[in-house]
Amino acid sequence: LLSSLAYSQDYYWEQALFSSGENQPSAIYWMAISDLDEKVVVGKFSESMTIGDQTIYSSKPIGLFLAKYAANDSLLWLKTIVEAEEISLITFTPVISNLPTVKVDPFNNIYIGITYLDSVLIDGQNYLAHQSTPQYSAAVILKFTSDGEFDNYHGLHGDCASGMKTLEIDNYGNVYGLIAYGNDVWGTTSSCYCIVGLDTLFVEDRC
Repeated sequence: LLSSLAYSQDYYWEQALFSSGENQPSAIYWMAISDLDEKVVVGKFSESMTIGDQTIYSSKPIGLFLAKYAANDSLLWLKTIVEAEEISLITFTPVISNLPTVKVDPFNNIYIGITYLDSVLIDGQNYLAHQSTPQYSAAVILKFTSDGEFDNYHGLHGDCASGMKTLEIDNYGNVYGLIAYGNDVWGTTSSCYCIVGLDTLFVEDRC
């Protein structure tokens, strides 16, 4: 990471150089800074990538990486957290259809919000976006510990398509996700529902 501007003890991060490989997609990453001034970065890569002296791989063509830097900006660890197949950009939305969003709570747990189609591998387990409608996307929140260990998967259930918009965490560690959900655009259904915790949400038409 490169610190581009500095005034007294205050600075902000403007640029980041992640992979030394030539096979990477265009630079797509999000970053969060914890209360301990540690930097957490999540982004997308193809097949493999190297940061410093650490290299990670994806068993599928697309991967999401998660990296953590200490307060002195040294790399602590680098991990592959999501793996997915390539899907034609002409016919379908990309598998990882939205930029990932990353946040750190007051207890240094890491939360990542993503939207995906088809299926993805997370911590070696396969997750389907939708059981019966392959064109439907899924919005999920992934929780990781401060050491980068996968802790939990929070997603919407039901027969709606869904997409992650924003992810926020308050000073008490409460997590808030803004998620859009609704019917398909082909008009094959007149209503759908999504289950969030103990609540069931219904929507008519394509809302």
